[in-house]
Amino acid sequence: MMKAALVDEEEEGDEIPDAIQVFMNNEKSGSSSVSEMLKNDEFQKLMDEVRERKDEQPALELGKQLSEEDTEYPLITRCNTLVREIDDEMMSIHRFVRDIYSKKFPELESIVTSPLDYLQVVQRIGNTKGGLKTTLSGMLEQDLTTIDFSDILPNTAVMAITASG
Repeated sequence: MMKAALVDEEEEGDEIPDAIQVFMNNEKSGSSSVSEMLKNDEFQKLMDEVRERKDEQPALELGKQLSEEDTEYPLITRCNTLVREIDDEMMSIHRFVRDIYSKKFPELESIVTSPLDYLQVVQRIGNTKGGLKTTLSGMLEQDLTTIDFSDILPNTAVMAITASG
């Protein structure tokens, strides 16, 4: 069985970067950003409009569909486009975190295939040195049995993570 081992810093000088720290450093330096969506003025205006109009109830007759002439139609159309953009942003963030975190736990991507679940699992595992155990070969390894994933993943995936990690 393959183990996702954390190598002692003395044996290997390559510390796995914390994805959140890398993101924050990139944001401060302005060099690159994982997600620009929250900074987008058009996105903010659309979200403000949705917040303002969320409690409005359109006066539709029973069985009548919304048409292009209705005032809600452009908002709904823009929101539908936004859903696709949010999905693209989430995939971009997933790729960013996966590229960094795969150095620490390469098997995780094959165990947790949903991008949102992957991000939640990575957030739970983190990049800390707490909860380490020493393997028979003397390497340090994170003890994933101490982390509760039951609210994120099915039992089979939890078992696979704890067995591989």
